[in-house]
Amino acid sequence: MSPIELLQCGLNGKRPVVYVDVLDDGVYRRVRSPQRTAAAADRLQALHERFSVWIFEDEARRERVLAAYNLRFSSHVTRRPDGSHLTVPGISAGLALWPHQLDAVDMLLSRPRALIAHAVGAGKTLEMVCSAIMLRRFGLANKPCIAVPKNILEQIGREAQQAAPAARLLIATEEDLARDSRRLFAARCATGDWDAVIMTHEAFSTLGVDPESEAEWIETQKATVREHMNNEPEYGRGARQTANAVRSLEEQLDRLRSNVTDPDQITLEQLGIDYILIDEADKFIRIPVATRADGFSLGSSKRATDMLLKVETLAARYPNRPVASMFTGTPFRNTLAEIYCWARFMIPDRLDQIGLAHFDAFAHTFIRWETRIEVAPDGSGFRTHTRPSTIQNLPELRGLLNEFADLLPTEALGQKRPARNDHTVVVDPGPQILDYVAGLVRRAENLQNTNSRIRGSDNMLTVCGDGRKVALDPKLVGIDIASPKLLAAAETIAATYRRDLDRTFNNTTPGVLQLALCDLGTPNQTMRPPTAGSGNWWSNSGSRPTACVSHTRLRHRNPGKLYTPPAVTGQYPCCSGLRRKSVSGRTFKPVCLPFI
Repeated sequence: MSPIELLQCGLNGKRPVVYVDVLDDGVYRRVRSPQRTAAAADRLQALHERFSVWIFEDEARRERVLAAYNLRFSSHVTRRPDGSHLTVPGISAGLALWPHQLDAVDMLLSRPRALIAHAVGAGKTLEMVCSAIMLRRFGLANKPCIAVPKNILEQIGREAQQAAPAARLLIATEEDLARDSRRLFAARCATGDWDAVIMTHEAFSTLGVDPESEAEWIETQKATVREHMNNEPEYGRGARQTANAVRSLEEQLDRLRSNVTDPDQITLEQLGIDYILIDEADKFIRIPVATRADGFSLGSSKRATDMLLKVETLAARYPNRPVASMFTGTPFRNTLAEIYCWARFMIPDRLDQIGLAHFDAFAHTFIRWETRIEVAPDGSGFRTHTRPSTIQNLPELRGLLNEFADLLPTEALGQKRPARNDHTVVVDPGPQILDYVAGLVRRAENLQNTNSRIRGSDNMLTVCGDGRKVALDPKLVGIDIASPKLLAAAETIAATYRRDLDRTFNNTTPGVLQLALCDLGTPNQTMRPPTAGSGNWWSNSGSRPTACVSHTRLRHRNPGKLYTPPAVTGQYPCCSGLRRKSVSGRTFKPVCLPFI
């Protein structure tokens, strides 16, 4: 790789990869050279370090760069929310809001979009209800909508009515948005003077927007993709690549409304909704993000794209007004890209102003990469891999986050939490399992010289899946031996049961409740379990279980009668095997071990 090509990789944020021609059976093949790739990555890292020193060697250049950087990141002072002066009318007598709840309400009133990331137990439900009341009180919203998960709709409605007994709340169930009832609901919602409309995430997703507004938003997204592909140096890849990127975006947006075929669909404009409050907003974080940066697993979901469309449609319809707020207790889970996704929801204009509208620019401003040598996934050797390693420009990143987010960790609440004790049990795999794992290594090596895209052929995903199965229970891959891991789990469950057999927890019922979590070898939606009538061992009256999840519970049943679940052997090797191992020969009192 020439110095110019290496410099282009550094400027474009690409990872250098060096290929060599290898003669194989009289034919030259182009293969990746790990040694030369590692050397190129090392030279690129040295180039980065030298550039960071060179930029400050000339005084005029240093002043010019610092002035541009400070103008972008150090010239904006964020107002700190302070709700100590606020009083919420109509709330229950004797109900006093905590200072952080008043600050959250003040933040929603003063910013067009906001993220309230308060820990569990901080009172986010009360914050949503009070914010909706205050938005109407100040004339900033006419009809706020609160979208919540389906399983807590009734709970949120009950708590909202208890917190504000005089508030007029319209709770929309699935029946209200069914074909025969949606017109009546739309009329009630549009003509009623409601303080808030409460509905589920699923019901909110079925609501559309004005077709003209949606078409305009789609064209804006396509124009943005074309601009990044054609105008920026790192994306100037020609007409074919631009067309492919735009076509991919069009397919995503077409699938957005693929499940809505009702010509009588209700829109936000028909309901008069002009502000949305989203509970558990982390479910909507996977918005479409195009990147070539290493170390990020990004994807998109239809409901996240739908939420982004509605937020930006409201922002365009009601400029310079609060339009949306999101509430969650888990804003960040496993990647720094989530900060960009939240910023894309909340402050898109600000990102465009400072030149970070695209994720790659955002990543290279706040993240530093490092190339290391690590063990290959198949365990057969080593490879070089580039991963995000360090956050840089942290004060600027925190300042950008403070512009739209109010973060409150659990430690700030002063709540007492039980201590967690982790205990790891290590078991020997045995010779047959080791032989099978060695076969997995050979399969992974063979994949390097074969086309894994042919239907029915072996692939790395299948190899990894077989590795997970044999590690849990060899019978899942056809090896008829006992699972050492399940035996150890059964011994641990039985020992805990015997140890706490007479223990009570502020009640008269002795014993403890154990949950055994497993995601392989469990009942799923393709294998119908026995119904409640065949022994009454299935939870929820024989309903279909959640796919790939099993909770094994130990619970007292009829004294003198050992309960044995019917027809479980052979159907679900892992769960039924664990149940048999837990019961057989381990002096249990009568217990029930159902799947959930």
